[in-house]
Amino acid sequence: MLNQTETRILKGELIRNTVNGDVYRVLYIADDYKSGYWIQVNSSKNIPRLADLQDVVMKLNTRVYETVIDSGIKEELTTISAARLTERDRIYTLIKDLVTIEPDIYEPKKRAAILEDMEKKTDVAATKIYNYLGRYWRDGMTPDALLPRYNKRGPKEIVYTKRPGRQKPEGQNGKILTDADKANFERAIREFYSSDTKPTLMATYDWMIAHMYTKPRFKGDSEPLQLSPDEKPSYRQFTYWHRQNKKQVEEQKKREGNRYELTSRGAVGRSDTFVKGPGMVAQIDATIADYYLVRENHRDEIVGRPVMFFIKDVKTRIIMGMYITLENTSWNCALMALKNTAENKVDFCKRYGVDITEEDWPCHHLPVSITADNGEMGDKGVEEIISKLGITIENTPPYRGDLKGIIENNFSMIDLRLRYIVPGHVDKDDGQRGAINRRQQACIDLKTFIQMVIRSVIYYNNFHYMTTYERSPDLIRNGIKAIPRDLWNYGMQFQSGTLRIVPQDELYRILLPKDTASVTERGICFRELYYTCELAEKELWFDKAKIAGRWRIAITYDPTCLDHIFFSTDEGRLITCNLLCKSNKFKGTSDEDMKQILEQDKIIQNGAIQAEEKAKNNLILTYEALVSRCQKEKKNCGKDEVGSVLSKHKLNAQREAEKLEQSGETAARESQNKSSLTSETTETMDKHFETANDAIDNAINEALREAGILI
Repeated sequence: MLNQTETRILKGELIRNTVNGDVYRVLYIADDYKSGYWIQVNSSKNIPRLADLQDVVMKLNTRVYETVIDSGIKEELTTISAARLTERDRIYTLIKDLVTIEPDIYEPKKRAAILEDMEKKTDVAATKIYNYLGRYWRDGMTPDALLPRYNKRGPKEIVYTKRPGRQKPEGQNGKILTDADKANFERAIREFYSSDTKPTLMATYDWMIAHMYTKPRFKGDSEPLQLSPDEKPSYRQFTYWHRQNKKQVEEQKKREGNRYELTSRGAVGRSDTFVKGPGMVAQIDATIADYYLVRENHRDEIVGRPVMFFIKDVKTRIIMGMYITLENTSWNCALMALKNTAENKVDFCKRYGVDITEEDWPCHHLPVSITADNGEMGDKGVEEIISKLGITIENTPPYRGDLKGIIENNFSMIDLRLRYIVPGHVDKDDGQRGAINRRQQACIDLKTFIQMVIRSVIYYNNFHYMTTYERSPDLIRNGIKAIPRDLWNYGMQFQSGTLRIVPQDELYRILLPKDTASVTERGICFRELYYTCELAEKELWFDKAKIAGRWRIAITYDPTCLDHIFFSTDEGRLITCNLLCKSNKFKGTSDEDMKQILEQDKIIQNGAIQAEEKAKNNLILTYEALVSRCQKEKKNCGKDEVGSVLSKHKLNAQREAEKLEQSGETAARESQNKSSLTSETTETMDKHFETANDAIDNAINEALREAGILI
């Protein structure tokens, strides 16, 4: 038996061999699904052949075979003449019992016996009955397959002796088309035009001429011989044939590939067809915003483009939650958007400087089901987390963003309200030569951008009138406008019952990101912020950390605001830790802001450390220069003086001499003595000997005054 994921073959289905173009109709499938019978449709032979269905499935999966639409003639009953209906019924009555004898009717020996027996009963030749069976099998296995085809009687085709249509200019391609030419046309469309590279018809025509209307000049010659223009079809003939015979859906599927269901599929359904009320189904998606942002305190530094998450209610189109971050898309970000759906929007908006009332954004509930793609919500771990809240996840197939078109359209609506006002918007010509560099115009920081988006959401929820929203008769009778908030309030009162309000402890424990914090003597440390709680103070955590050393605890935190962190006790109780006074200066800071602050602080510290190291190096070099000078001066001193024995009496005398020298008194005495010896004779010195000491003292005082030591 085949696996559930493998391709299933149906009775009556048409399957085409993409290599040679043969088309087969499946006549019979055995109970074990391993074998069956089919018949070649594009052949005049009536021979059913045994088919290995497992081989057929394998070739369908590898695109050697492909299923095709039955393009047989379907006639309206009113257009069929009574004579043709009578003939159809006569033939069907003849073979209706035979076609039910399966699989014997398909096996040659058993079929021969069955036809001989039927010939004896009806006096109709077995060969004729066999022809009827062949028509029945090839043309659809329905009674209408036996309708007489009077239009096929007479000449099968018109034989042209010259090319039909207007005369072609000399030297241009054009010929009388044959079945071989039409086969070439079909092959070119199948092998070249119907591909995901999306070539044009002109490119397909050129490919066909190059591959099918040339022949090698000699064996092994790399340069083929071109046929004459009269031996090649013209481009007009090729395009005319394509218009008459093209299979639009099949060609488009092959050209679009996986995107066909998104871009070319007919949209006849609605996302909210089976949704009864608000909160029953929500859709979530993320996109990179088309705006460059800057740092809040350094607006000349660009930080890139943020990621926006939105959760939208399918029934009312109201935006239930949002999350905007500079982090890459991840399931953690998706969980933060889900947390926002259940939190009080008044407090949430107030953190970003937007004052609203409960009526402005009345959503603080969790949806029953969430439709997402295979991106952020495709992880099994996310499904396990969200299932704890009683929410089911429905992931759409790849390339099927149309299955959640309600949320997909939300991004463009938000963008239209901002793009002509907010600098730094990314245009389609971004990066092209001569285009304006919008990044240089960016000046909005993340907090301001979030505030702008919040205001856009408030506007959308409260005032946007959805002209394409299909209101029910009840909505029209009650005068409910197609505005998200009005639809939400009406649905909450008369249609809902599925929305749930989850306790904050449970919501935080399940959805908030996990991390660890350190218990230190200064408080519970996380992101360089310090927290405390009643339990920690009661159990003397901080005293124990000072005595025995710090330890780590598991915590959860809200990335949008680090005013609080949370940890669970062994009993499952969620404990809230609040900022200590010394960390209050960071109140209202988000996790991303705190990371930027710490990063900037590290840059400042590194700069100061480098400056300190430079000054330290200069100080060492200065020390070494001074020591070197002193060592040189010491060497110039006499050995007897320097190396003599130092007694205590001599040490004291040298100390007093240095003190006098440093004070300038010694220099003054030496100056006075020198002056006295040169200006006075020996006789005058004897005459004034009695007053010499007074003169010396006066001279010393005068020298000290000149040196600025004595006032």
